[in-house]
Amino acid sequence: MTTTIAMTSPDHTLMLRTCTRQSDGRLTSYDGFEWPSLGPVECPDADPAYPLRHWDPTPECGNGLHGFLRGCGDGGLASWGADAVWLVVEIFASDVVNLNGKVKVPRGRVLHAGKREDALALMRSLGHLDDGHIGGTATAGDGGTATAGYMMGTATAGYMGTATAGDRGTATAGDGGTATAGDRGTATAGDRGTATAGDMGTATAGDRGTATAGDGGTATAGYMGTATAGDRGTATAGYMGTATAGDRGTVIIAWWDAKSDRMRRAVGYIGEDGLEPRKKYNLQDAKFVEVK
Repeated sequence: MTTTIAMTSPDHTLMLRTCTRQSDGRLTSYDGFEWPSLGPVECPDADPAYPLRHWDPTPECGNGLHGFLRGCGDGGLASWGADAVWLVVEIFASDVVNLNGKVKVPRGRVLHAGKREDALALMRSLGHLDDGHIGGTATAGDGGTATAGYMMGTATAGYMGTATAGDRGTATAGDGGTATAGDRGTATAGDRGTATAGDMGTATAGDRGTATAGDGGTATAGYMGTATAGDRGTATAGYMGTATAGDRGTVIIAWWDAKSDRMRRAVGYIGEDGLEPRKKYNLQDAKFVEVK
């Protein structure tokens, strides 16, 4: 069931959060605090049995009603299960205490309880949703810029556009564009584009493009492209491309075998056969040669 009421004051802003719906219909946070599906909510008075529930403005977790200001914050703190209930809470802007990735307030008013998509739509309609919202999807046309927030965000930009996604996000840019994804994200850029993914991410760029991935990640670039991966990562470049990897990384470059009339790939391991970390290599006669 979804419930929604209108925002009332220009002095207020909005907070996004998730709750669990119990079998009896109650909405609870991880510590068992019960949230209303609609209407006022406030920190309870001090209770020795629940020392972290009453309000304390100290910028530390606990002692407040927690959420994501204007829908932006550390999405890893939200519940992403299919049964999660997303709340939009109207709060006083002057009450907000920043906790780096989330905020806390002493009171508020629940405007909506239901699906994430409906919650984000309400916040957007009221003008209180940041572009970098949690779990959002941002799409821009040719030459545009698309930015999606942390955790499960997707950003897609058209030709010559720029797409940026947060942690575990996916960013895709058109030909000549730039795509950047956060840690464990995936970034894909078109021909001559630049794709950059965070640690453990995957970055793929088209022909003549540049792909850069963090430690343990995979960077793949096409024909005459440049692929760079961090420690323990894999950098794969197309024909006439260059590859760079960190300690214990792997470099792979394609080359044309005229005798067999087929494309082959040379594989090198950093730390072996003279290959050194963080140096750029291409191929000559199917052998890795450092690019000075």
